[in-house]
Amino acid sequence: MTGAEARLAREALGLTQDEMAASFGMTPAVVAGWEDGRVSVPRYVRATLQWTAAQIERRDALAASGLPSCGWIHAFEQEPEVIGSARVKERQARLKAHMDACDTCKARVAYIAERFPPMPRPPIAGLMALVVPILDRVRRLPEWAQPPVIGAMICSAYSLIRLFFSLRGIGSSGIDEVLAGLAVFAANASIGIVGGFVYVFYRRLTGDGLKPAKPKD
Repeated sequence: MTGAEARLAREALGLTQDEMAASFGMTPAVVAGWEDGRVSVPRYVRATLQWTAAQIERRDALAASGLPSCGWIHAFEQEPEVIGSARVKERQARLKAHMDACDTCKARVAYIAERFPPMPRPPIAGLMALVVPILDRVRRLPEWAQPPVIGAMICSAYSLIRLFFSLRGIGSSGIDEVLAGLAVFAANASIGIVGGFVYVFYRRLTGDGLKPAKPKD
């Protein structure tokens, strides 16, 4: 993100440099540095600005379109925040079912799709900024291949954590300890892959998912 883009994004949000600095826990001098190009904009800040500006841009376009708003969506947005993965999934399923059936919502979605590119990726901070892109790639794999890959990732991550905390000992133990650590890493990754295939086989055996979709009548 260039300095000019950072300034335009701030102005689109209707924020002063002081307000922008406060929202990100920075000083106004840092924000000024972003906008004059002296300081690079951090990745998380850039993603937040782009995501929020895109939301505002699309909201304003819908407001000016003359299309009617959806009362169901307004009531849905006023509902209290839910806690727990099961309740979150249930809420998402309700929203999807409504969007698929509501002509008003379909018209609004089509209006935005015709005039704007896809929304940028939502801002993600910390370790999740590394994890989410990996999971996105895993979801593109065939369904049967996802459990083995996820299993290998989990077991490999466990090995890497143990290896990290034993680095001091490795330095004094020589190459044999390093090779042993790598062998454990490979073995754990293999265990994860095998466990994933066992899971796939179990689901096929019990008839729980992972079956080709039936043709529609």
